Amino acid sequence: VETWYDQSGNGNDATQSVAAGQPKIVDGGSLVAGGISSDGVDDIMNIVGSMGITGTVSRSIFAKLTPESNTLPDSYFFGIGDGTGGINDPALHYNLSAEWAVRVQGGNEIYGSGTTSETVISSIFNGTNVTDNKFFVNGSEITPTSSNAIALNTDNTTQSIFGAITNANVSFDGKISTIIIYPSDQSANRTAIESAI
Repeated sequence: VETWYDQSGNGNDATQSVAAGQPKIVDGGSLVAGGISSDGVDDIMNIVGSMGITGTVSRSIFAKLTPESNTLPDSYFFGIGDGTGGINDPALHYNLSAEWAVRVQGGNEIYGSGTTSETVISSIFNGTNVTDNKFFVNGSEITPTSSNAIALNTDNTTQSIFGAITNANVSFDGKISTIIIYPSDQSANRTAIESAI
């Protein structure tokens, strides 16, 4: 997949021009079931532009995905910002301890409820610190198993799907069928959005 087109009409397409870094929608001549598939090695797609997510602005990320492995130390499926200039950009990932996590450079929220089944996740930031995040798995809010507080400060020029632009070694190993990003707190609409995906 060279371009994953934005269905919102806002033109926030995710792209990858390098063939080796492109996730697949067809494998061996057959359509991949369950979404676009990433190899867990070097696949990553980027969305250029801030999408209105800068500084400590509230943001909501919804995704329907299927991790295929929990053997990687960090397996990022979405990253906000490019991590330059010491700015604290958040990224969402799934790791070898079968944990979901929200990581910001130097801080994190760990949620110990990972699975290799198809999952709907919701991550909603509203505040100034990584600990001001709420995380939902299949509609249920998950209490962090550990936290390391750090201020959130996004100097946003690029979003990444299937990996983190700050580290080429943390590509997501699995499939993503849907990812929805809002530069706002969508808590009031969360259940409706989750049901729709």
